Amino acid sequence: MTDTTFDYTVDVDTRLITLRLFGREPSAHYADKIIELYRAVPDLWRYNRVVDHRKFRGLIVLDDLKRMSEVWNEVNQGHTVQTRVAFLTRSALTQARVNAHSSIFPGQNRRTFTNVAEAMTWVLEPATLT
Repeated sequence: MTDTTFDYTVDVDTRLITLRLFGREPSAHYADKIIELYRAVPDLWRYNRVVDHRKFRGLIVLDDLKRMSEVWNEVNQGHTVQTRVAFLTRSALTQARVNAHSSIFPGQNRRTFTNVAEAMTWVLEPATLT
């Protein structure tokens, strides 16, 4: 699916979802697109994600983050979720918000990156058992 504000790919082989946000639409626009994706991907809890914010000029407000979290938790109910989410951003605000809102997305190990290669290396490295 592609439009001028939101694009994603789902790689079944590597179990990686890559989302790219563009522009400055209202927060609900992006949240609705991400919620639609969450509902469409079978076995979502098995996928790591890269979320590219580098061309995103908006802000996803807390109410929309909470809506996304509710759907995330709903579609993953009954499964142990241990996924990695790499956020590509140069924005200090986005970096701070990723950390501040981690608690509403249980089971997600979230980090921010400015470099695509570093983000991909981290998100695709095999999980270690502890």
